This record gives sequence, structure tokens and C-alpha cells, in this order.
Amino acid sequence: MTAIKPDTVVIVGAGIAGLCTTFHVVEKGVDRVVLLDKGKVGSGSSSRSGAVNTMLMSTETGTRARAITMDIFERFSKVLDNYSFHQVGCMFIYNEKQYRACE
Repeated sequence: MTAIKPDTVVIVGAGIAGLCTTFHVVEKGVDRVVLLDKGKVGSGSSSRSGAVNTMLMSTETGTRARAITMDIFERFSKVLDNYSFHQVGCMFIYNEKQYRACE
């Protein structure tokens, strides 16, 4: 077994959070990153997620945070082989009571 050096970053989980963290750690200049997962990369719950990426939030802070994530996903398309991010739109349908709660 190889000892982990003090300048090594170890990330557990190769789903969307672990891969994103790894990407940013390497982008910040860390030379040695170890990514551990119990299975294949992206084979856990991230690969079966039905999540919707949207910039629509009820607060300005939430909307700004989501805008940053959209930029990150688009950037992945430029730097990762076999990855393509597509913005296709989204629509929320509210009844009047739900709409008023968002104001």
C-alpha cells in the first residue's frame, strides 16, 4: 500500500459532487488527487438522478448561485471529453396560492 503524502487531497465518492470537487481541486493547482469510490465512476445515485438544473429560485442569492452552477456545467463541456451539457429550458406551473407564496 502506498502512503498518502501530506500534499495529497483524497475525495470519497465519484458521483457528481465528488467529480465536481475533484475538478475544482485540480483546477486550483493540486498535483495529487485521489478519488475513491466503491464502484465505477458515476455509477451510483448521480447516474440515476432526475434532477433539473434551473436558475429559477425564489431569492436573488439562490438565483445567483444557480447561475454559477450553470456556468460550471457549460465549462465542463469545453474541457471534458465525451461530456455535453444542453440547456433546454424549464417551466414551473403554479396555482394562484403557490404563486403568491413566492412573492
